[in-house]
Amino acid sequence: MTEERQAKLDQLAKAKHIEIDNYQSTVQAIFAFAHAALWDPNTDDFVPDSLVAIGPKLKTSKENAVCPSNAVTPDIVVGIGGKWGSVAEVKRTIPRNPDHWGDDLQKQMRKYDDSLSGWPQTQQPLPSHCLTVLVHHTRKVDVVDYLSEHIEAGDLQFERDFAVVAFQRARDLEEQISLERCYGRLTDPELDEELRRVLTIKLDYLITRYQLHFYDSPPPLPYMMAVIWNEVLPSLITVAQYKESREKKRSPHVVVTDDAIARDLQSRLTRCLPPAGQNCRTIPRKQWVRDALEELVRQGHGKKTESGSYDIEYRSFTDAQGRFVRKLADSQLPRDRKPRKTAQPQKQMALFDPDM
Repeated sequence: MTEERQAKLDQLAKAKHIEIDNYQSTVQAIFAFAHAALWDPNTDDFVPDSLVAIGPKLKTSKENAVCPSNAVTPDIVVGIGGKWGSVAEVKRTIPRNPDHWGDDLQKQMRKYDDSLSGWPQTQQPLPSHCLTVLVHHTRKVDVVDYLSEHIEAGDLQFERDFAVVAFQRARDLEEQISLERCYGRLTDPELDEELRRVLTIKLDYLITRYQLHFYDSPPPLPYMMAVIWNEVLPSLITVAQYKESREKKRSPHVVVTDDAIARDLQSRLTRCLPPAGQNCRTIPRKQWVRDALEELVRQGHGKKTESGSYDIEYRSFTDAQGRFVRKLADSQLPRDRKPRKTAQPQKQMALFDPDM
């Protein structure tokens, strides 16, 4: 590999790792917000009648100013049945130029400023709900300034409570995620005050409690592959298979389908949510799983059978995700061109033997 290609490979792999980190932090912010809104530390359980849904389909009214009588899919909704709710979008990355924020921060949030139906469990509009934008703490000042300017100018108005919540991962003795309500107001006064003073949650606790992997947006391909490789495949290999593989000094094989893996991961997420939030059974999508299995086959970790299942040869990697990232990045770079060999001029044969 040439030095130039190596540099390009490192750069592309780094970009993919950043993309994965952005996806993970978005998932963590979503579940941290749900936990902050609905978890009762006194009972170590969700408060009664909790509502949680990841990427639900809600329906707007015919009076909606942006998309009347249509379906909308916020990143997450939380609430307490019969009382209040919050419709939230996470903006981990937004364009640097505020001129491009119209669709992200104005149009998108305004379509939720409506009497929405289709809430989990009730299917009916709640008595009240607020609009929440979760942004990375590095962008909170820019976002708050932008919203303040447009609201004061009168070209952006909300009928319902509207709030900006900034999130940040930080490491002290343990890695934590913090939530700060830095603008506006949340409908629930207790939650609003708690986030105004900044709430910090241990990240390990969230990961263990909620199986943090996905939200309603396709994950980066190497990330999806790593979740399958690290979380699903080992649980499908029997003790007898492991024993046989050690004796014969070869890797165990496991035959899987995209449907079975998708249902496995979907059930893991559903079990972590209150009953009213169990409409998340379609996350992750089967297509995400299929794409990951196809890439595992392409990278030489198995084969696709005639029946459409996948025969995967499983090996334990120290850093499976890093391995998949570099393999994918390498496949996306153009191949190095091998230098052409210069043709050596051949000596022309004499037409007649001079000795003749």
